[in-house]
Amino acid sequence: MKEPKELLEKYKLGLCSPEELALLHRWIHHIHLDQPSSLSEEDLNRAQADFEKQFATQSTVVRSLVNWKIIAAAASVILLFGVGFYFINGSIAPPTEATAVVSENDVLPGGDVAILTMEDGKKVNLDDISEGSVISQTGSKITKNEEGALVYTADPQSALSIAYHTVETPSKGQYRIVLPDGTKVWVNSESSLKFPTRFTGATREVELDGEAYFEVAKDNSRPFFVQSKSQKVEVLGTHFNIKSYKDEPYEKTTLLEGAVKVSYANLSVSRILKPGDQATVTDGRCAVRAVDVEQVIDWKNGDFIFREESLVHIMKRVSRWYGVDVAYERGVDLSQTFSGQVSRSKNISEVIACLESTGDLKFVTKNNKIWISKTNPKNNEI
Repeated sequence: MKEPKELLEKYKLGLCSPEELALLHRWIHHIHLDQPSSLSEEDLNRAQADFEKQFATQSTVVRSLVNWKIIAAAASVILLFGVGFYFINGSIAPPTEATAVVSENDVLPGGDVAILTMEDGKKVNLDDISEGSVISQTGSKITKNEEGALVYTADPQSALSIAYHTVETPSKGQYRIVLPDGTKVWVNSESSLKFPTRFTGATREVELDGEAYFEVAKDNSRPFFVQSKSQKVEVLGTHFNIKSYKDEPYEKTTLLEGAVKVSYANLSVSRILKPGDQATVTDGRCAVRAVDVEQVIDWKNGDFIFREESLVHIMKRVSRWYGVDVAYERGVDLSQTFSGQVSRSKNISEVIACLESTGDLKFVTKNNKIWISKTNPKNNEI
């Protein structure tokens, strides 16, 4: 059975199903109030007081309920100015009219945010470091350049042992790193890259959790290796993208330039990729296919590009970049696909406006959570 707190929250957002409204009505009647459709300010305050008395937990604070209907209505009205988003979803036509953004719960996009963890455990918030600053000069010179990238310059004369550093991005974060050999790495949200402060010996090796795009500096005498959760990618000098999140059942390696060899820890096989190829490993199987590389590295270029991409995959990407949770109501088809393009620099309301323009889905954003339902609640049952 739904808790009254959850029903109140969903009613506030305009997301209750008919069955849930009936439950809420019974609860409201239990404290001798009218149905929600006719609640006055006094009634709402009374409901809030009774609710807090009976169901509040620890530090839970129930916000003012006075403007529930206004908030719910406002959250669904969004303005789209120059987003450049289009849809090719069945018979869906491109949106032709602008709507107004009045949501008080809009969410700003992510940015260059990351934490550097040094060998001794010291942590540095890189977004707090001003551009042009020297972070360390022990063994390797570490600076934040004028473009905001973290740059490592190795000291070949240093007698210090090799240290390992990790750059970790949170949700709403991304970062650029120039490794000691000149390799450039773009790290996406909710990802981490571990690497040495100097490359010595016959190989160059790093460890990735999450997603990153690499432009590997050419060095024919020292191959470059990227180790992720179940695969190892070997290159000499090339451009490629790896997507390997722990909470996703697959790993994807996409080659843009050069050549790479992908080996799998749990499979006695390896694959050689050519530009435009993507190797995907899942459930103990590996498949290689040609893909649209522009879409694969859209995040690195500051865009969302969706091409016949499912709703659940789109919202996973949106969740990471905007730092929001996503909840789906019954009846929402998670496999329905969308195609389009929008800048990652836009507020979340503009991405939502594009998805809502299909007329089939309703998105409500509140307290860093997106509730997704069908526009007709009567069709929400499976």
